Amino acid sequence: MSKGSAAAIRAGATAVFLATLAWSGPARSQLRWDLGAEAGVTDRVPLAGAPSRSPGPSGEVHAHVALYPMLRAGPYAAFDLSPVDSLRATRVYAGGVRAKITPPIFPAPWRAWVFAGVGVAYAYTPGSMALKADGTLQPELPIGVGAGVRLRRSWEVYGEIAARMNLAAFGKIGASESPPADPVAVFPGDDLLAVSFSVGVNLDL
Repeated sequence: MSKGSAAAIRAGATAVFLATLAWSGPARSQLRWDLGAEAGVTDRVPLAGAPSRSPGPSGEVHAHVALYPMLRAGPYAAFDLSPVDSLRATRVYAGGVRAKITPPIFPAPWRAWVFAGVGVAYAYTPGSMALKADGTLQPELPIGVGAGVRLRRSWEVYGEIAARMNLAAFGKIGASESPPADPVAVFPGDDLLAVSFSVGVNLDL
């Protein structure tokens, strides 16, 4: 091997080493976690033929661990109460994992992010004297945007606008099947998506 080749190899290795150090420094500084809780309003969009809904209260808790700079991921758990015309309000319980990307587009103490995930939701409509209770489990895809401002130390207040898409319902769009005679059987799982606005508090450590 010539001296020139050896020098080029050493220079390349040095460059790679310095680049690794430059990346690992900020990466280590981002290896943190956060825990948030939020409350808001959710409006569910039904498929054709299903009873109409009204906006209802909702809440969510989630946690994230930093994987790379600007990228965090972790579990979420959500609940919303969906009033249904002529029926008892439906309870929807959901959980899964979501990833959050926080690009540095705003100066401190402000920040914004986008998120997406995958999970499952259980929709349950209580029974009454005339109708039987019913429930179903469906996969969902939550997506959304958020923004927050750090108040002091590790505390942050934020808002999120989200949509949780019912993946199973997309296969029913345009279906020609007649709705069942029991209206309770129409509701669980027959939401196309749920749109929500929430405000919350985040602990970022």
